[in-house]
Amino acid sequence: MFAPCGRLLGTMGFAHGAPSITDLGFHNLAVSKQKDPDYTDELNEYICSQKKVYLRIGLGRRYKNPTDGREGFWIQVNGIYTFPEFMTQIRTYK
Repeated sequence: MFAPCGRLLGTMGFAHGAPSITDLGFHNLAVSKQKDPDYTDELNEYICSQKKVYLRIGLGRRYKNPTDGREGFWIQVNGIYTFPEFMTQIRTYK
């Protein structure tokens, strides 16, 4: 199954792993295209062709690290928006 990922670079200069993408439009598209081997390349090319890409970043559920006991939240991408165009398979604005 398609699992898009990326790395977020914090203001202090360190990377935050690969956040999960919880955007429902992308999830539904991934499920419908999971057997298409060219799908990820087409999606990547489309996103890279846009002038602007906005990511809506959020926090997941609280978790506790079982190794050292630290508590925190998962960083996740709740929405991916491309401009000036959007993929009609992902967004159905009316």
